Amino acid sequence: MKADSIQTLLASPKMMGALLDLVLDSDKNLTPDGLTALRLFVAIGQNNTISDRLAERLSSSRVEDRRRAAWALKESLQFSLVPDLIGRFKTDSDVMVRVYSLQALAAMREPSKQFLKKLHDMSLQAVGDDQALIRFAGYETLSVIGDSSSLPILRLAATDSDSAIRATTPFWIETLEQFIARRRKLNSIKRRNEN
Repeated sequence: MKADSIQTLLASPKMMGALLDLVLDSDKNLTPDGLTALRLFVAIGQNNTISDRLAERLSSSRVEDRRRAAWALKESLQFSLVPDLIGRFKTDSDVMVRVYSLQALAAMREPSKQFLKKLHDMSLQAVGDDQALIRFAGYETLSVIGDSSSLPILRLAATDSDSAIRATTPFWIETLEQFIARRRKLNSIKRRNEN
């Protein structure tokens, strides 16, 4: 079978429905088959069937449905659901839905300055939250979006009241510093090649 035939088969609504059931069945832990299905979503990319089902679950009244959908979006990268994730981060009553939503947005970070600014602002909001898990997700996101102005904020994480945040702070700082160094090196090479 050709690769494009496999892609077509996997992306069919019937197959997508079966794969989504493996991932979104929130009444049990994710099975190995569910993890495999989630990895296939990455290969398939943006897909209306996936987006529609995840959007439906994100707006569910059941907390477990919203959690599983936001969690799945960390891997499936359905960019059409960015506004839904932003809404879940800002308004959901469940801490884990908010955490997974911010993590999914960080995974989907677009190179557009407008999106990165919004993600940066949401991360700053998160690091000021009362919930340690939300603060953790905020610091984590600041470390991967590549904004050098986040370094002082990440250094403040070393004084956070939560021990997991304090323990992870050096990793976050190193992650951001490495990103900044790579960007500087690439910019230097780019300038040399332009001359």
